[in-house]
Amino acid sequence: MLYLASDHRGVVLKRKLATFCAREGIVFEDLGTHTPKPVDYPDYVKKVVARMRKHPRAQGVLICGSGIGMVIAANRYPCIRASVAHTVAEAVRGKREDNTNVLVFAGDTIHAHKAQTILAAWRATLFESVSRRTRRTHKMG
Repeated sequence: MLYLASDHRGVVLKRKLATFCAREGIVFEDLGTHTPKPVDYPDYVKKVVARMRKHPRAQGVLICGSGIGMVIAANRYPCIRASVAHTVAEAVRGKREDNTNVLVFAGDTIHAHKAQTILAAWRATLFESVSRRTRRTHKMG
């Protein structure tokens, strides 16, 4: 399961990613926001985290203007390992080496096609559970 959420600055990209997920057969739930009316991004992080706590194998995608607010808010929760990705290499490395379970996008600067490519690569990547990586991720919680 993939949970999508954004603030008002990420709503356009989130819609495009939802369309992409539907087309690719990815099971997802769109947790909002659904309009460009200003909202507080931590509220949408909480929605994703609440769902992911119930489904530990789930993944999340969060989108705000810069990606920074969402990634800071998400990483406050022990069950979350979030990273902002501007490139496929960043997303893949985050999943492979740090076992990220939430991908964050900067809605103001990333184009939908690039975000779709990054999301697909991230979802296809497995955590490289060699001892040093597993030891490090366990220390993060």
